[in-house]
Amino acid sequence: MDRNFSYTVTSFLRSVSQRGCRVLLITDRNLASIYAQFLKKLGFEILVIDSGEKVKSRKQKAHIEDYLFKKGFLRNTELIAFGGGVILDLVGFVAATYMRGVNLSLIPTSITAFCDASIGGKNGINTEHGKNLIGNFYTPIEVCLEQSFLSTLSKELYQEQFSEVIKIALTSDKALFFSEDKSLLRARELKEEICRLDLLEKGQRQILNFGHTFAHAYEYLSGFSESHGKAVWKGIYFEALLSHQLGFLSLKDFEQIQQLNIDLTIPFEMSGEELYKAMLLDKKNKEQEPYFVLLKSIGSVLEYEGRFAHPVSKEKIMETYLIYQREGLCAAL
Repeated sequence: MDRNFSYTVTSFLRSVSQRGCRVLLITDRNLASIYAQFLKKLGFEILVIDSGEKVKSRKQKAHIEDYLFKKGFLRNTELIAFGGGVILDLVGFVAATYMRGVNLSLIPTSITAFCDASIGGKNGINTEHGKNLIGNFYTPIEVCLEQSFLSTLSKELYQEQFSEVIKIALTSDKALFFSEDKSLLRARELKEEICRLDLLEKGQRQILNFGHTFAHAYEYLSGFSESHGKAVWKGIYFEALLSHQLGFLSLKDFEQIQQLNIDLTIPFEMSGEELYKAMLLDKKNKEQEPYFVLLKSIGSVLEYEGRFAHPVSKEKIMETYLIYQREGLCAAL
């Protein structure tokens, strides 16, 4: 078993072996290149697929399923998702439905995957109608938390994906937001506790969508050319601004968020009307109104009668987007 693996990886591989399944590890081309020697040492069958948000599709899900059928994978199968949020979401969806459910384990290699996508069992794919609108809940057998995999992220990607840490801090832990050392394990712990209390997102788990009503609409309108991390940063700013405009978040707290120096640039044409229509596709919505998680203060969200996401009028959304655009233009000058 010892092939110069860390204790975390060695322990994970031992557990996989003990489960006695036929294993297929699925990763993307970028990671297959970066970790070629590591993956070779594992000795698993490996399927390499394309990289990027666009692979979270019906077509790619069918491609993986067809591969499994052709190679004779049966119920005694374990799929290992090795990658970031895209790989984890896609492979998790396949595992939940192939043969009515096979074993799933995860090896997150990005901050998004480590602190967000590997927790809580949410899986899904995108369609031409919006992001993550088809999916399910399916809990992995095991998650291999080896932080050294994050060391291969470029500085730019690390900063992009850190938006998920800031999101959880803003909604759930003021101390984490103001901490100089924003622990990834603390961010993960916070999400695990929220998911434990509300696995199927009927109430409190909705707070994890802070910043994402804007972010998912933005990603969709970009044709998924913009990264999720960048979109969430912009969504954090927009929805904090919206919280302030609605009178829930104080100017003092909003100014603290402004000090994050978030890039507000929209590098493609996106009108307020287009943004609003894309927001209507969000799965939190009810009765054709966009719903938002709103900040009450740093580390706390607005809750009303057990609801953590709230409808906002088109007028207020459009007004806030105009302010967002103006502030983005001023920052660029």
